[in-house]
Amino acid sequence: KKYYLQNKSFVLHAELSGLFSKSHLLLEKELLNELRNIGQVQYLALTGFFTGLPNAKTDMLLVGTVNKEYVSTLLTRYQSKLNREINYTIMPYKEFQYRRDITDRFLYDILVNQKIVVVDLIGVNQ
Repeated sequence: KKYYLQNKSFVLHAELSGLFSKSHLLLEKELLNELRNIGQVQYLALTGFFTGLPNAKTDMLLVGTVNKEYVSTLLTRYQSKLNREINYTIMPYKEFQYRRDITDRFLYDILVNQKIVVVDLIGVNQ
């Protein structure tokens, strides 16, 4: 592997940084389009890496009935494109509901911190 470091005093530094950000956004958009069609997704939120929260316990929360093997394969493919591990949590709706009712710390941290809600068919953010 080769690693490069940006010269922050370079005249085109801002433009180069913008290009890198846009390329990541395009990959994220592709990923989200594929995730919407993996089953019965009732809630999908991005946090952690996607929102700039480095200490988040998960980068993605999926609630619903989905094919776990397909999700794993899909995310493995995107991990190699992003050169980063994507931590994700898949939770059936009943478990989500139970954890929300007991104010589970893991779930509570996701729900109160910065996140990008992609799908919300259960009214979590209302």
